[in-house]
Amino acid sequence: MENQKYPIGLQSFSEVRGGNYLYIDKTEGVYNLVKEKKYVFLSRPRRFGKSLFLNTLKSFYQGRKELFEGLFIYDKMPFEAHPIIHISFDKLDYASIDLALLLKKELRHIAIENTLSLLGEGLKELFYELCEKLHAQTGKKVVILIDEYDHPILHFLEKLNYDKAEEMRETIRDFYSVIKSLDDHIQFFFLTGISRFTKVGLFSVLNNIDDISFQRKYATICGYTQTELESYFSEKIAEIGQEQGLSYEACIEKIKVMYNGYSWDGIQRVYAPFSTLKFMSEMEFKNHWFTTGTPHFLLKLLSPTFQYEVEDIWVRESLFDNYDIRNLDPISLMLQTGYLTIKEKKEDNRYLLNFPNQEVREAFLQFLGGEYAKKQPYKMDNWVYDFVDVLKVADIERIPKMIHNLFSDIPYHLFKDNHENFYHAITFIAMKLVGIHILCEQPHKDGRIDAIVHTDKYIYIFEFKINASAKIALQQAKDKNYHVPYLHSGKQIFVCGVNFSQEKKGIADWEYEILSHINGSY
Repeated sequence: MENQKYPIGLQSFSEVRGGNYLYIDKTEGVYNLVKEKKYVFLSRPRRFGKSLFLNTLKSFYQGRKELFEGLFIYDKMPFEAHPIIHISFDKLDYASIDLALLLKKELRHIAIENTLSLLGEGLKELFYELCEKLHAQTGKKVVILIDEYDHPILHFLEKLNYDKAEEMRETIRDFYSVIKSLDDHIQFFFLTGISRFTKVGLFSVLNNIDDISFQRKYATICGYTQTELESYFSEKIAEIGQEQGLSYEACIEKIKVMYNGYSWDGIQRVYAPFSTLKFMSEMEFKNHWFTTGTPHFLLKLLSPTFQYEVEDIWVRESLFDNYDIRNLDPISLMLQTGYLTIKEKKEDNRYLLNFPNQEVREAFLQFLGGEYAKKQPYKMDNWVYDFVDVLKVADIERIPKMIHNLFSDIPYHLFKDNHENFYHAITFIAMKLVGIHILCEQPHKDGRIDAIVHTDKYIYIFEFKINASAKIALQQAKDKNYHVPYLHSGKQIFVCGVNFSQEKKGIADWEYEILSHINGSY
């Protein structure tokens, strides 16, 4: 185990197998696809292993049986070499060179590698000609493997350059419009990406493509199942547990809470490969996957309305196809990019979305809270730890100062132009981040409680107002008996009224009452 190498960031199946890196056997998925499908689309977030899976398909269709020794597929299918067109859109320099020119260059390069010359000039003509000539040259139909097809579109969307994103869309649509006419020359077509843009045109010109992204049979085609985790990493988990003073079972549970939880069918759950491998390599519980990319684009979509309720959202299946470049829904994009996942599926095709695990939940809320409060992530993190300390010891007089400091970096015009949701969003996210059980706008028979924070010893009930008074806020919470359900909790209850002021850029006044004592314990 000490010498085990982890394939962190590796996308080449031959390198992983030839270099004696750990490989989680996903070749049963290759077997099923090759046996049952011809045109396939798979959507998964970045750093989720889809490029390695595509490359595994490539090695299979190259006939490199020696690489598969000991794996599921080894003795179950013939390994026959086919000509392959493999293009990774994330490797193309489309930011500075016209995408159509880059694709033409790729096609001509593949032709040269196969001692072919292409006469066509247009993108569609070159694509058709290459497939036709590869088939004729080898007598074998062509395998087409396209990785990260939507990378150019997402790149410009993240920069809010919608015109350029649409330009990428048109080029990609033109590129794939020839596929249907190539059916007699194609053995297998596999396409990966993050999102399914409904108006990209690809899924209309390729109306025979089979989207396996949410199919139960392929739900674990990428990512590691719990069984795979415990089978391939058992010794390492025991080592980590021993180092951290945890039993094997306790270590498993902590890993599960931190990194498990991705699902595309609402039943089977997997770990993100990148986070898992980084954790096993560094033997440290921390954020790994999120550091590969900050969701600036998503934050820009959420921030105009200060949207913060992104947990426990029920959606219809139609949301999965809602990717209009000019009218993007942030929740649907959060699902595709891996910040949300399917937690449950109803028979009427409704899906419950939530963060997959603690790693993603804490990191995303940290960035979202920082975006709203105009703080750097590390400043937001420091504020959270300080606030945790205040709540745990019930340093009640410091609470309004801490909340007021939360707003200290926000420009004045934001206070002037925004209303209650602005203050509520920042405060709610901040309290979610303390890592303590918190319920926001909890349903109550007489209304909705703005926020409740539970610590081991205390319960804090908050009612927020803007340009009103803390007395009004406090009295409302008391009149509606928000505290009553917690009177027998054995905890001390603080009911807090908080009044925000646009003029004062934060808290204008606040009041609290202690409505429950614990038999003189405090």
